[in-house]
Amino acid sequence: MYLLDADVFIEAKDTYFAMDFCPGFWDWLVHAHHQGRLFSIDRVRAELLAGDDELSEWVKRIPRSFFLKPASNTTESLRVIADWTSRSDHYEQDAKAAFLARADYYLVAQAHERGYAVVTNEKATESKRQIKIPNACAPHGVPVRTLFEVLRAEPVQLVASFGS
Repeated sequence: MYLLDADVFIEAKDTYFAMDFCPGFWDWLVHAHHQGRLFSIDRVRAELLAGDDELSEWVKRIPRSFFLKPASNTTESLRVIADWTSRSDHYEQDAKAAFLARADYYLVAQAHERGYAVVTNEKATESKRQIKIPNACAPHGVPVRTLFEVLRAEPVQLVASFGS
């Protein structure tokens, strides 16, 4: 099962799965959700709604259950991720504070708690100035996938339709 990062939705909308020419992708997201394989989190929903664009309108129309709220036992995973962040000697203090203030922290913690993979476009980095999702997932055994890895692993085919 997968938890999607906000950047997956945003980049898909802005580039290769734009809503005007690839509606099948957006339909598949909802279909995979209904099958219990694909989710995101409530904090990502809030980020997407702030966009006030066609993506935010799509988010308003899909089932609210697509965006998971933290479970009662997520508190332990939040603590584990926060402890790792605080104790890290690699990252600057501003990077730690920024990570803990963003949806990324909650995304990693909820994936950790549920045993899900995180789907993101972010790449691990050696930067001391920013904590990327893959950097936070790795020490906690949380798998990270790209959207294209998920599309290849899932039973999905986005088929063209040629109208008149």
